[in-house]
Amino acid sequence: MAGCETESSSSSSVSISPSSATLYAGESREFTASGGDNYEWSLSSSDYGLLSTKSGGSTVYTSMYEPDTGTAVAVTLKVVATIEGAGPTSTSTNDSGSTTTRSGEAVITHVGPESEEAEEEEEETDLSVSPGSGVTLLDGETQIYTASGGDGTYSWALSDGDLGWISTSSGESTTYTSTFASDTNTTEATQFLTVTSGESDLTVSITHE
Repeated sequence: MAGCETESSSSSSVSISPSSATLYAGESREFTASGGDNYEWSLSSSDYGLLSTKSGGSTVYTSMYEPDTGTAVAVTLKVVATIEGAGPTSTSTNDSGSTTTRSGEAVITHVGPESEEAEEEEEETDLSVSPGSGVTLLDGETQIYTASGGDGTYSWALSDGDLGWISTSSGESTTYTSTFASDTNTTEATQFLTVTSGESDLTVSITHE
């Protein structure tokens, strides 16, 4: 019988660029095929997103799915192309060659929002206290200490309550008051003030004279 023979091939000479993508719900990505003609696009599942077109050299995939926090769902994007004259020809004198179909695939991964713990870790910055170590106080003198960074919540604590006291044990700032009075036996003492924020803590020293 005269005419064309059609042969299907599993050869993956047709490619998709990019070959993979990770998307959040509402995000889109363009995919472009190469290595053939007359491209037809399809999805392993249409439950998670949609294609702007199912034919042509390129298509745009839009994610419509948001997995649970910390999970991911993958979908395979497939393109099938015809390649004229790529296969064996028939013995017919008027045969112009055969048509081979080949395919390529790309993987699209749908991801959900990051966990609250991960977001808090990203938001947390280096903890600092102003002023730092090196302050010297006499009996009755005061010094305001202010914290910054961390996760935005602060708690304060002293190493020795006999040397002084703080106006508050929580909040961004606290005022330290020295109650140390030197005598002939003890002329100097050191206090340690620690601020804690989330999983971070920082200690500064206060010298009493």
